[in-house]
Amino acid sequence: MASGYTEKEIRQMVAESLDCDPHFFYQQRFLNYQGRTTDSKQPYVEVISDELLRSVSQLRRIGVDVPIRRTKSFNTLHNGIPNVDARLERFGKLTYSEKLLAIAIYNSGSKFCFGKVIDYQVPLKERQKDRFGEIDLLAKSRDSIKLLELKINGKGKETLLRALLEVYTYHKLLSGSVQKFITDFNLAADTYFQPGILTDQFSLSGHTLSNMAAFPNTSALVSELNAEIGVPVEFFLFSYPSQSVVRSPMDRKITLVGDIAITRVFS
Repeated sequence: MASGYTEKEIRQMVAESLDCDPHFFYQQRFLNYQGRTTDSKQPYVEVISDELLRSVSQLRRIGVDVPIRRTKSFNTLHNGIPNVDARLERFGKLTYSEKLLAIAIYNSGSKFCFGKVIDYQVPLKERQKDRFGEIDLLAKSRDSIKLLELKINGKGKETLLRALLEVYTYHKLLSGSVQKFITDFNLAADTYFQPGILTDQFSLSGHTLSNMAAFPNTSALVSELNAEIGVPVEFFLFSYPSQSVVRSPMDRKITLVGDIAITRVFS
């Protein structure tokens, strides 16, 4: 949690980071700052969103002309069976995490309001040393492929703004590799990408999403990003009371414990 930053200091952090390395802007620690500025008393995320709106030309550089998966396939043929033997041996149970929840959702085979999940942890890196992460979930819904960033209610407190900029970056990165992606997953030629955020309703990002009226600058930033990429970023809240996953003794796949409820909200 941040403490003691003025509005000017926050704006300067944004400007310097965008100018230095826009493609990895979404990884900046200050995007997860909670609290308010010491002078204007504005939420940090609102000041950051406003500064991004003032720097639209810089923002639009994110993800442009960056090589991803030019030789390696986006489709790594996941089978829903992660290597968790060491974790089970040490703890006797699986530790709840975004990665394991993503796999369990994929293994459920269910059709959700965002579509049916066709893959998880989809890599973007061209080289091992590249710093880009992975798309948590891919879901197919008619002609669209949803690029979903998953957030659970865990120890790490990530803001909705940080998740928004991450999935925006991934969408921009993939815009230059559409044909390869379509070929790798054997999709229809008219398939298009739509970014989305799937977050636990009790997480920090979930609380923000449930109270978007209190974050007008963040809402305005969403509208700006929607206008640029041509499709709306979608937002989904989920409720998963058990907050646990298990490995099936039969096929060794990771499965949900009980039901998960997902609803589409603000967009």
